[in-house]
Amino acid sequence: MALLEVKEKEFEMYDILLINPINHYGVASNPLGLQILTSICKQNNYNAKLLDLSLLHKQEGFLFTDDIFNWIEEKIKQYPAKYYGISVMNGTFIWGITIAKIIKK
Repeated sequence: MALLEVKEKEFEMYDILLINPINHYGVASNPLGLQILTSICKQNNYNAKLLDLSLLHKQEGFLFTDDIFNWIEEKIKQYPAKYYGISVMNGTFIWGITIAKIIKK
């Protein structure tokens, strides 16, 4: 549980963190389904956040190196939550599994 050990004063604790993984194509996707789900959660008084790793990866120009796992871990640490949801499609399947392992760790 060391991954999610953060001081509550440093980061806001979310009820739900929805994650759009990076993909091998290096293209930012527009996660409409996750955006809608985040909005519905907020309308029902859940403190929800969408973490779009695909967009952040593209904006920051981060390369696919061994350090990508640390980059993902650091991004997730910034948004601790009680529950996590990960969008998984063909191009992001392996990243979804990787993110789940990072969260579980």
